Amino acid sequence: MRYVLDPTTRVEGRRIIGGSPRTVLGVSEGGARTLERLLAGDPPAGSALVARMLDLGLVHPEPEPRRVVEPTGEPLVTIVIPTLGAPRHGPPADADIPVVLVDDGSEPAVDGATVRLDENRGPAAARNAGLALVTTPFVVFVDADVEHGDVTRWVG
Repeated sequence: MRYVLDPTTRVEGRRIIGGSPRTVLGVSEGGARTLERLLAGDPPAGSALVARMLDLGLVHPEPEPRRVVEPTGEPLVTIVIPTLGAPRHGPPADADIPVVLVDDGSEPAVDGATVRLDENRGPAAARNAGLALVTTPFVVFVDADVEHGDVTRWVG
């Protein structure tokens, strides 16, 4: 994790000034080395000084750069549909989007389900069972009563 100084923070020798409310924090010789590493973008893991600076608003975590997903022709999203009984709507007509239909212990079993749970365990367990089969970077969980044509417009 990298950190950036708050815009109000100044470092003057072995003193750190800033935060809200405004604070003056004196650091030891070891703290000064930790501060140098922090400013260089390499803070030590588990540093008490960094934790204190975070608490005082002197530094902030720097978010990781967003990962760009390059188009590969492979699907980017899978739709997971948990169902108890036959779903109201068939799978989306768009064959380019994979669909995982999870039968959550229906009696009789749902024809065409990708996976079937032996007993009804609820929608969360059914979603997790479907998620275990997903290989795309993104997943959309959709209840069985949703018009799937709407979903393919959102994710397609």
